[in-house]
Amino acid sequence: MLARIRAFAKSWVAVLLLGLLIISFAIFGITDVFQPARGDWVVQAGSRTVSATEFKSVFDNYREQAAQQAGRPIPVDAAVEQGLHTRILDELASGQAFGELLKRMGLRPADQLVTQQLRQYQGFFSPVTGQFDRETYIGELARNGLTPERFESELRDGVAQQHFVSGVVAGLQAPRAFGAAAAAYESELRDVSLALIHPGLVERPAPPTEAQLNAFLRENAAALRRPELRALTVVRFNAADFARTAVVDPAEVQRQFEFRRETLSQPERRSFVQVPAPDQAAAAQVAARLRAGEDPAAVARSIQRDPVPFNNTPRTAVTDPGLAQAAFSLPVGGVSAPVQGRLGWSVVKVLGVTPAVPAVLEAVRPQIEAELRAAAAEEQVDAAVQRYEAAHSAGANLVEAARQAGVPTLSLAPLSQDGRGAAGPQVALEPALLQLAFETAQGAETDIQELGPGQYAALRVDRVIPPALPTLQEVREPLTNAWLARELRNRVQARAQALAGTVRGGGTLEAAARAIEAPFTRLAGVSRSADTQTPPEVAGRTFASKPGEVFVTEFINTPNGPLGVGVGRVDAVRFPPAPQMAATIAPRRQGLSQELLQDIGEMVRAAARQAVKVRTNPERALAALGVDPATVQDPSGRAGAPARGGPPAR
Repeated sequence: MLARIRAFAKSWVAVLLLGLLIISFAIFGITDVFQPARGDWVVQAGSRTVSATEFKSVFDNYREQAAQQAGRPIPVDAAVEQGLHTRILDELASGQAFGELLKRMGLRPADQLVTQQLRQYQGFFSPVTGQFDRETYIGELARNGLTPERFESELRDGVAQQHFVSGVVAGLQAPRAFGAAAAAYESELRDVSLALIHPGLVERPAPPTEAQLNAFLRENAAALRRPELRALTVVRFNAADFARTAVVDPAEVQRQFEFRRETLSQPERRSFVQVPAPDQAAAAQVAARLRAGEDPAAVARSIQRDPVPFNNTPRTAVTDPGLAQAAFSLPVGGVSAPVQGRLGWSVVKVLGVTPAVPAVLEAVRPQIEAELRAAAAEEQVDAAVQRYEAAHSAGANLVEAARQAGVPTLSLAPLSQDGRGAAGPQVALEPALLQLAFETAQGAETDIQELGPGQYAALRVDRVIPPALPTLQEVREPLTNAWLARELRNRVQARAQALAGTVRGGGTLEAAARAIEAPFTRLAGVSRSADTQTPPEVAGRTFASKPGEVFVTEFINTPNGPLGVGVGRVDAVRFPPAPQMAATIAPRRQGLSQELLQDIGEMVRAAARQAVKVRTNPERALAALGVDPATVQDPSGRAGAPARGGPPAR
């Protein structure tokens, strides 16, 4: 069915649609827009560029997500070997091409629309006032490696895409013929005859000879080769370990309490509503109406203003001094006189008061003790690191320097670069430390590495075990079992092919199966959808074969065990009644409309890159990752790769 859709996408009708259906950015969700970086770009699309630093940030995020899913660290070189850098480079190039294309089309949302989108992010609202707070906004972006300019640029692109797509895509549907063809395709049923060939129908192979095992070992050398292993000695400095033994002076707890009494107390909080007014006269009228008992929201709407609520807010969270003075000097239900604040005139009505709660030492003692204990642990970690570095610089080895610092060392059995020991279990070693271990020569010791707040470590590579093929004696038993399983499988397959040949020669499948005492069955109404009664291998081959054709399946589960081969024949092809098929046309048409949009979207992505003349610089991208481009093979088999899509980058 998809082949027909793609054929349609190449027709003259699709060519006409391409001018309108520039919608792939909505389908694929690409909204990243980077700020230009002069002379350091890895992607250039018109006026837009992606710098090497920004590319590395995206690459590292992808790699960390992949490592979390895999449950093990993924080194940079391994990710590059799998082509992750190339895929990211292509996605960024497509995203920049779409962004540039929108810009050239003149699609630029008004600032008001962008502001509305910005204020929908709850993370940018102050937890104290419940209002949008620019300082909170800037801080939240900084924690995610973003600037307001870059984030707002992304929002602007998102608004442009949303409005453009809503106008272009409306009403687009796949032809009814597509829905009918899809319904017929998915509703098709087939009747199949099936014989099962299992190990009980063939002679068991004899144990392999030494020569056969050695040959089998060589055939599977790549899979059996053990990776490089490294035995390590690690010394760790962790503030959490020091905090367990840190002693807190009660006198210091008292001193901290007295010093911080005011900040530890809960200040008075007030709930009030601010009604902005255009001028002093209007504010006086608002105050009079509020004192008369009118609803603040209704009063604000009547003068085309929005009320500003403050819920259980301390005075320090009210940034306007005049507003704070008015709100915290009135009783509950009180209405202020017109207040001229920083942003103009307004009136305040107090809705509720939560009295201040003075701090009590016993209530906050655990908090103060924990803070003092953490501070003492930090100081002890710093002192231990300094003692270690002093001893290490004076010539002591890692173990001796750790002893002088008062920190134990840990010896780790040989482990691979993915953190697995020789026996298989994974070792709990930070990815950064593990990567450092495989960048350090045998016998060498690293400098202290910071792993996180209050966490440091150093290591020594005690022994490097090169990659090696195990000896036959080490893997004799599993290798023998694998060889016997392969030979048995080959014999079962050969018996199945012989049975298929008999049927193709003119015999019936049922008679041929009974002649060799193979189980035989008939499957009626096999469908393409999930069917618990039909093995998926049989269903797949059934619909890949013509009526009357004899086929041999891959291995399937059988009543005689997990090893077996099916020999089948398609006896008949049937379809449900027309009314039943007709009921499925509408939903299939809707699904195919989405698939059609995706196919056209892929074409438009490529067209946008050509129209914008987007360029990429794989060499600079690899250099940003700390990888020598000369050591990486591009798809053509050559080391490295020049800038693509234009002249060599300068």
